[in-house]
Amino acid sequence: MKTPSISLCMIVKNEKNWIATSILSVKDLVSEVVVVDTGSSDGTPDIARALGAKVIHFPWVDDFSAARNRSIAGATGEWILVLDADEIIDTEGCQQIRAWLSQPVGLMASMIQTTYSNEPHLLMWQRNNLTCEAARNFPGYIESPLIRLFKRRSDICFMGRVHEGAIWKGHEEDRGVSLDVRIHHYGQVRREVNPAKKDLYLKLGAKKVAENPGDVNIFYDYAVANWEAGHKPQAKECFRIILKISPRHLCSNFALAVLCAQTDEPNEAESLFRLCLEIDPCHISSLLYYSNFLQHQNRLPEAVTLLEKAHQIDSKHPKVLARLGLLYRDVGLPSLALTFLRQAAHGHPGSSQIVLNIGSILLQLNKSDEALKVFKDTLRMVGYQGSCRTHIETIYREHGVFFPQELLQESL
Repeated sequence: MKTPSISLCMIVKNEKNWIATSILSVKDLVSEVVVVDTGSSDGTPDIARALGAKVIHFPWVDDFSAARNRSIAGATGEWILVLDADEIIDTEGCQQIRAWLSQPVGLMASMIQTTYSNEPHLLMWQRNNLTCEAARNFPGYIESPLIRLFKRRSDICFMGRVHEGAIWKGHEEDRGVSLDVRIHHYGQVRREVNPAKKDLYLKLGAKKVAENPGDVNIFYDYAVANWEAGHKPQAKECFRIILKISPRHLCSNFALAVLCAQTDEPNEAESLFRLCLEIDPCHISSLLYYSNFLQHQNRLPEAVTLLEKAHQIDSKHPKVLARLGLLYRDVGLPSLALTFLRQAAHGHPGSSQIVLNIGSILLQLNKSDEALKVFKDTLRMVGYQGSCRTHIETIYREHGVFFPQELLQESL
């Protein structure tokens, strides 16, 4: 059976470094590409046109859904596929979409947005055990099921100024068929930083809260936006409001616990961490942050116990391995610390801090030759930065060992 026509619909602004990769990832799947540009100044529209896209200029109106819906209005395909410029679908995913569309069930399909991240402490972060090429070299990711494929019809559209989602009017509870297809999302591992984006999300989040009072999920997104913008008092107030509505909302309890720990409110922080682990005893992020909290209070045995539990849950989690290694070092078990830090370095390649800690423990164990090799490798890893060499000099000084001239020459 012939695959129905598919329109790729995108909204973009200044995405010249990413848009070609995104479009080309699905070029053999889609029959047309519709790109709504909301004000690029870097040549993004020209790149899209060169790849055969229909480019529509649309003035930004503080509403992501408005831009999404304009892209859908410009499409002619039987089905709509939605991607952002920093997302791709690999060959296997395209094949699965094509197979499903040959005999579709329903009008909408959700796929797994897989947001790669180098930050193991993030809520819902999980270790990368994917084997596909698109997932290589990233320590972990966060999964979000999103409706990104749907029949083109007037009663299916996007709603929400920010964190927008596709809905079928009159059937808002229908979340579509779940496809085992990953949308590989690289936004969190970009090198460039756009501070204005956080401010934009904050402004749109406030409007969305005003339009949807009492919606816990919308309020949570707004609280996180405040936190990311550095507005901790406002974020804490938002999380407290959420917990009045939904006292066992795990994400809000955890976020508020972390904020209280950061702002010197230890009693509330500890109560909240305990509640998180009551709600979900296997919540890795709570175990990590609670143990860190206990470590700062010099309650090392309790901190070790929590991290050992986290290790039982996920024995390859790089953050758990690294933190457990440092705690074993602090309680006087350097050999055991070395074992865990080496495992952490294997699971999180490129982390110079983990490798520096390994070198420090090797010096503590009087294994100076091994330490020297580790420090040489570290200097090569970071490009012989002077700050790294200074850090290594400090480690040697703390252990009462002369700094090798070989390392000095290595870094010149």
